[in-house]
Amino acid sequence: MKGRSKKITYVSGVSTHDGINWPMREDITVSMRYVMRFGRSLALTAVLTKTENLFLMFLTEEMGEDNLFKYSAELREKFTLYMSSVLNKEQPFSERTMKNCLERLKEEKALISAGKRGWYYVNPIYFAKCLNERERLIKKLAEKKLLKND
Repeated sequence: MKGRSKKITYVSGVSTHDGINWPMREDITVSMRYVMRFGRSLALTAVLTKTENLFLMFLTEEMGEDNLFKYSAELREKFTLYMSSVLNKEQPFSERTMKNCLERLKEEKALISAGKRGWYYVNPIYFAKCLNERERLIKKLAEKKLLKND
């Protein structure tokens, strides 16, 4: 996954030279990408299968700041490659499994159609990358009657 990263230097031990203790330092590189999860997301993720949750978490990382993503062959390939490396399996999920996950996430209102073929919003009630965009998107989707107050 591409994105911003940051190098953090930490003390990994102590080395003694000429009777003086010197800190030994090492670096660790961490991703600075993040997704905010909001209170109602726990109820959503509790009813999803493990595979559906993995796919949803992947989509939250891939979505833009406007929560928008395109479900495409490229996205499916990216998910397959990423999960192959995580699960150490060559083909962890079939294309049919991913399509079933997409359909289930739409049923559970985790994903909302953007009105163009293959384009979806990750529901901003549950997840967002940008607070300002979240509020704007909630208003826009509610005005189009795509979000309801449960």
